[in-house]
Amino acid sequence: MPLDNRVKILWIVIIGMCSLICACNQSDLTPVEQNGKWGYVNSKKEIVIPPKFDDALPFSEKLAAIKMRDKWGYIDGKGRVIIVPNFDDAYDFSQELARIMVDKKYGFIDKKGKVIIKPQFDWASDFSNGVAHVFVEGKQSYIELDQYIYK
Repeated sequence: MPLDNRVKILWIVIIGMCSLICACNQSDLTPVEQNGKWGYVNSKKEIVIPPKFDDALPFSEKLAAIKMRDKWGYIDGKGRVIIVPNFDDAYDFSQELARIMVDKKYGFIDKKGKVIIKPQFDWASDFSNGVAHVFVEGKQSYIELDQYIYK
């Protein structure tokens, strides 16, 4: 087989594997509101997780933030509560951590709900490329994921 054909076949295999990996990491569930409660539908608009939440965000890294009785927590793709609603606000997972707010301070939790970076910031961005932008007492700074994860 000529080299050109082998390279083409290799690219087809690589692209196919990347597509498969991406598809496995993405949820096709979308938040939907019915009668003031939120649940999730699949790509066929079928209800997969019945509307029972006060608010709901899209899935990120296989978990979705949901609000129940004025507190935020996280569910999995089957609607099971994985992280009990204990937070004043909650955001998407990014680089295995989710930004949360408690008593008007931002921090970060892991996918088990363990506080990795205690709520101490007046504001924080999600992690991107291992770095999050934070504000403390009007001063901006950056924190690095490596400081907290690999201790």
